[in-house]
Amino acid sequence: MNKTFLKKEPLIPILIFILAFGFRLGYLAFLKKHYFFYDHPSADVVYYQNWARLIASGHWLGSPTFQGLPLYPYFLGFLMRLTLGSTLAIRIIHLLLGSLNCILVFKVAQKIFTQPVAIVSGLLAASNFYLIYYDWLMMPVTLIITLSLVIILSLLSLNKMSRARDWFLLGLMLGLTILADGKFLFFLFFISVYLMARLTIPYERKLRTVIVPLTLGAFLILCAMTVRNKIIFNDWIFISPQSGLSFYVGNNPQATGIFENPRFIRPSHSGQDEDQRIVAQMISKKELPPAAVSKFWRRKGWDFIRNQPLDYGLLLGRKLLLFLKDTERAHDLDLLLQSKWRRTLNYNPFFILCPLALLGIILALQQKRKEHIFLLLLILSQLILTLIFFLITRHRITILPLLLIYESFFLVTLVHRIKKKKYKHGVAILLPVIVFMGISAPERVKAKNIDFIEHAKKCAIFEKKGQLDRAKSECMLALNISPSDSVSLYNLGNVYFKKNNLVSAKDAYERSLAICSYNIDALFNLGYVYEKQRNYIRALESYKAVLEFQPAMPDVHYRMAQMYLKLGHCEEVNKHIQIIMTIDPSFKKQLHQLITACPH
Repeated sequence: MNKTFLKKEPLIPILIFILAFGFRLGYLAFLKKHYFFYDHPSADVVYYQNWARLIASGHWLGSPTFQGLPLYPYFLGFLMRLTLGSTLAIRIIHLLLGSLNCILVFKVAQKIFTQPVAIVSGLLAASNFYLIYYDWLMMPVTLIITLSLVIILSLLSLNKMSRARDWFLLGLMLGLTILADGKFLFFLFFISVYLMARLTIPYERKLRTVIVPLTLGAFLILCAMTVRNKIIFNDWIFISPQSGLSFYVGNNPQATGIFENPRFIRPSHSGQDEDQRIVAQMISKKELPPAAVSKFWRRKGWDFIRNQPLDYGLLLGRKLLLFLKDTERAHDLDLLLQSKWRRTLNYNPFFILCPLALLGIILALQQKRKEHIFLLLLILSQLILTLIFFLITRHRITILPLLLIYESFFLVTLVHRIKKKKYKHGVAILLPVIVFMGISAPERVKAKNIDFIEHAKKCAIFEKKGQLDRAKSECMLALNISPSDSVSLYNLGNVYFKKNNLVSAKDAYERSLAICSYNIDALFNLGYVYEKQRNYIRALESYKAVLEFQPAMPDVHYRMAQMYLKLGHCEEVNKHIQIIMTIDPSFKKQLHQLITACPH
């Protein structure tokens, strides 16, 4: 590599940024033209967008409807206000932030290793398919990577951070980052222990200047979040009420080491938020506040660990192996649907990247480079999070830039040794790579499963667009592959209902409910089918079933009041009017006809 070029410090990061943004912009344009689901994001993306819209509309504390980690929705809500809700503008900002991350990768590698390693790291990050994909997707990954790299750069500047104020500000940033990614709670602990052991200043000064301000800054943010949760959920919840279910999903007799949506919970964020409470209350036979629901599922996970220690040990081993593998079953739906492009464009697949990065870590340890310890601690934090919960590709991608740095260090070292004609040493290094690549060969999802996802998503999209014949065709194709999919049966019921085929709609909803009896959407729609058939008694039964799971739904109480009015039961009508007014006073206009028909 030209030495003059290497010395042009300001120019190199600019070129890396331009290259990164060019790749991302090119992929954006390609998907807009060729990807059917470009304007139809997956449920996870929609969940964050809906949460962000709520925040952007002025509900800055949020809502109990949303139970995930909150930092990214607030970030996205800010972007919505800034761009006046332009999705394209928000995507471009994500691409710019992802391109900036490539410069941050360059800077981190430069501080820890050498200029050639920094350049290779920046170029690998700029052209890495996974990073390009997640920058396009509009999910927390891009923001988490930015915060991770900024935190590491701050820690690498320890000599300039001698004041308590600097450590306090870093603690605040760590606290905020924990609200986007739970692994930073472990990272905070690890770096606190490391700093106590390694800093060469008096013990009391370490505590006063470094450890106390650092942890105080982080826990101020976490305490503020706990108070916010008390206001929103009317319950004392640390960070998120979702942690209990996540722990159970990762630790139960059917757990596989990756995220597998439980069969008794609808496969969507909103389904998880609602159904985890419904099922917990059905089993415990009592009303549970959010913290108790989380505790219920956490206890179920611990029951598995205590009662089946051998199975749990095998599960831990599988999680460890999965952490080092590329398994498509851990991918997002959009990533699966883009498999044909990923397999073509992903020139640096994980089963190659991972062993090379591990060798880079070994080389760095051999050379006793103290600066890289923060990278290792962050990777370790992600591993621990995976072992406690499960593997999801998008979670692991947040440490991908760190692995790219280690991979670059290994590659540059290997080239250097080959130039010095140390061929035997190079061959000895590559042998374990080849062995590891065999062990970590990618796990593919069957083509028919990807076809099912595509048909199921198209069914829902065409149904919402009013293209009912195409929607029906896609639903049937999905059900041919997976006949017991309750969501596809529910969507098919919606298609039949819109086609005014009430008999077939009723059959589809009932088949969906036979698989998942507490699908409140299917129960509600089934009740409405009975209404259309003038079977008001059965309609009431269906609506009552909804209220057993979700008692505070004004729409359901309104439909029940309508049914009781048709049956001439004004006492019941007034009872539901009162409930509606308590739940949502904004329904008053819709209640005018009922109030007139059944005056007090």
